[in-house]
Amino acid sequence: KFSWGRSKVLVREAGWLRKVEKTKRPKTFSLSWDGQNPLRLANGLEFVARFISVRKLRSARRLRRLEFDDAKRCYLDASKVTLPLEVRNRRPGDKYQPLGLHGQKKIKECLRERKIPQAEREVLPVFLSGGKIVWVPGLPVREEFKVTSSTERILLIEKSNRVD
Repeated sequence: KFSWGRSKVLVREAGWLRKVEKTKRPKTFSLSWDGQNPLRLANGLEFVARFISVRKLRSARRLRRLEFDDAKRCYLDASKVTLPLEVRNRRPGDKYQPLGLHGQKKIKECLRERKIPQAEREVLPVFLSGGKIVWVPGLPVREEFKVTSSTERILLIEKSNRVD
C-alpha cells in the first residue's frame, strides 16, 4: 500500500497497481444466527440457510448436481453443526483447517492465496459453530464439517442475490 494524498491509496493486487479510496476498518460485529431467517449484514451481504435431506437428493438423482462455489455457498454435515451459528468479522490470528488440509492455516493467508482483494477481505463474514470457524465465503469449508458418505442431512448456507 502506498498513500496517494489524503483519501486515496495505491494497492498492488495480482501484479497490478490500483488507486482506491482509503477505507476505515469495519466495525467489529458478532451475531447469533439460527438459520431460520435470512441473515442481513450491515455491509449489504445477505445469507440464507436450509437443511437438505441426502436421501431425497439421492432418490431424485440430484446429489451429483450440487453446485460447489466457495464464494457463494457451503455444504456442511448438519449433524456436526451446533446452532445457533456465530457470525462475525475476521479477527487477527483467526485460523482453521481448510478442506483437504491436515493442519491449521491462517484465514488471512488463505484469502491472500485465493487472490481475494483486500477491500473484500475486510467485509467477509466468518461463520462459527461451537467456537470453530466452519466457513468464510471464498474459502472451502472446515475439514471437520465436510459432507461425507455417512452424512444424512446437509446444512446449506448460501449468499443470496439481494437487490435493495
